[in-house]
Amino acid sequence: MIEGIRSNSPAENAGIQSGDELVELAGRRVGRNTWLTTLARYKSGDSVPITVKRNRQTIKTQLVLGQPDRVEFKIEERPAATAEQKKLRAAWLSGS
Repeated sequence: MIEGIRSNSPAENAGIQSGDELVELAGRRVGRNTWLTTLARYKSGDSVPITVKRNRQTIKTQLVLGQPDRVEFKIEERPAATAEQKKLRAAWLSGS
């Protein structure tokens, strides 16, 4: 089930709506655990056939993939962190 669609996204441009149920991607049946690996086979600019169910209707459309979202972040130590926060940070950085 598609929970949300961003404005001006490839999904919105393809006519997909929040509440649609994703059925097929590129002619392959997909589910909650398989849709992302199927989608990862394609690159930006590719047009991928998609089938969704909306209410009792089956809708077939084309999803033209956009650029992946790029997220940048950095981890900084807070000088005023408590001893407990510093311990948590150290554990997280060590992978414990």
